[in-house]
Amino acid sequence: MTCRLSRLAAGKVNWKRIHDSTIGLRSRRGETSSETEGGREIGNVPDEQRRRLERVFKTARSEFDLALSVLRRVTYWMIGFLFAGFAVGVVGGIVAALGEYYGGGALSVSGLVGVTALGREVWRLGRDQAMLALIPAKYELALELARTQRQYDLVLERFLEETDSLRGKAAGSS
Repeated sequence: MTCRLSRLAAGKVNWKRIHDSTIGLRSRRGETSSETEGGREIGNVPDEQRRRLERVFKTARSEFDLALSVLRRVTYWMIGFLFAGFAVGVVGGIVAALGEYYGGGALSVSGLVGVTALGREVWRLGRDQAMLALIPAKYELALELARTQRQYDLVLERFLEETDSLRGKAAGSS
C-alpha cells in the first residue's frame, strides 16, 4: 500500500513499540507444525506464535487508538474553524451587498480560501482516522483466517509492509 499518514498522525504513533513487538516473530519463520499432503500445506500455526501475533496487533491497535483520540480532537477543532471561515465568507458577502465592495470582497475571498484550505485538512484527517481504525481490524481478521504457517508469515509480512508505508517520512519518530 502506498498511502501515507499525515505527519500529524504518523507522529502520534509509537512505531518503535509496534516494530519491537514483532522482533521475535520474524526470526521464527522456519519453525512450522504443518505437513504437506499432495503438495498442499496442512496444519495449524503453533498456538504460541498465534498468541504473539495477536499481541502485535493489539499493540498496534492501542497505538493507533491513542493517535485516533488526538486526531478526533484536532478534527473537531478544524471543523469549528471551517464553519468560522464559512461565516467570514457570508459576512463578506453581506458587507459587499451593503456597498463596501472592496472590504466585502476581501472578506469573502479570505473566507473562501480558509474554507478550501481547512476542508482539505479535514479530509486528510478523516482519511488518517479511517486508516488507523481499519488496519488493525483487517489484520486481526486475516490472522483468524490464516491456517498454515505460510499464510501466517504472509499476514505478518503484509502487516509490516503496510505499517512501514504508513509512517512514511515519520520513520524515525517514536
